[in-house]
Amino acid sequence: MSEIKTIIIGDIEYDLVPRNKEPEQKPKKGRWKPNIRQQYLSLYGAYIWTDNVYDNKCYSLWLVFQTETERDEYIARQQAIVRVNDRIDELNDGWEPDWSDNDMQKYQIYFNCSNNKFSIYYFESIKYTSLLKNIKSESIAYQVISEMNNNLDLIFKK
Repeated sequence: MSEIKTIIIGDIEYDLVPRNKEPEQKPKKGRWKPNIRQQYLSLYGAYIWTDNVYDNKCYSLWLVFQTETERDEYIARQQAIVRVNDRIDELNDGWEPDWSDNDMQKYQIYFNCSNNKFSIYYFESIKYTSLLKNIKSESIAYQVISEMNNNLDLIFKK
């Protein structure tokens, strides 16, 4: 590869880049991370990234946002999860799944992308990660879907 030559025009120095230089690599897609001294938003306001412990803790918890819209959507989704889980708790009336009982049906709400509808399924012994709590009956699950539809939209459709 040929050397980069420099010319001076007035008081400014310019690098002349050879035409055969490889194109610059585009940044990888993924989660945004601020540069040093760049502003970012967290749940509690605007901060300047200094790569300190607080900055990195927020980043590790996915609490660093580039725009107010991103932050506000995140907060709305978290609030929707809490509202739906509170309603599930209320309707479950103290019920908790017994994972040692393979005959006990436990219900979950899911969103079917092919028909654009919320639905439910049940299982007896399979436990997996979910944002929503397990529900003790099919009728309660459908009641949650009916009553909490707007909140479920925020949780599943973003």
